[in-house]
Amino acid sequence: MRKHTVLSGLGGVRPGILILSLLIAATAILQAIPCSAANPDDITSSVLRSLAPETVSKPDEAVRARMSETYGKLPLFFEANGGQTDLQVQFLSRGSRHILFLTPTEAVLALSTPKQRAEDEFQRIGGKAGRPKEATRTVLRMTFAGANPTPRVTGQAELP
Repeated sequence: MRKHTVLSGLGGVRPGILILSLLIAATAILQAIPCSAANPDDITSSVLRSLAPETVSKPDEAVRARMSETYGKLPLFFEANGGQTDLQVQFLSRGSRHILFLTPTEAVLALSTPKQRAEDEFQRIGGKAGRPKEATRTVLRMTFAGANPTPRVTGQAELP
């Protein structure tokens, strides 16, 4: 069951647009500046456990151009937390390389980027399998300054 999410108490700003804008901006910033989270707290560690390393091949230029054109047109869907992650998380949105967690007071964006290894090329030409790829994980926590400290998070417009 997936739902669009509305956060109340954000001073009249459309929360869906705000969160989508933050997600796009954070993704661009964090891909440009590699970093990782140190000493994660409870929510962050459950976020990291939710992410699994991915196997991704590099797309050619034509594919990259198509991906760039369609990236901003992709819909953002949310699902209610039915026990699949930390109890503080009320809604989450999953992507191929990110998960966005919404709690009553913050949005937590977890990005995962697989590391490229020399063994990858060897495996592609039929060599022995190397060690599994390790992912670089980056977590960004966002709170809204001056926002309602006890907002009501509800799902609306349930999708089929």
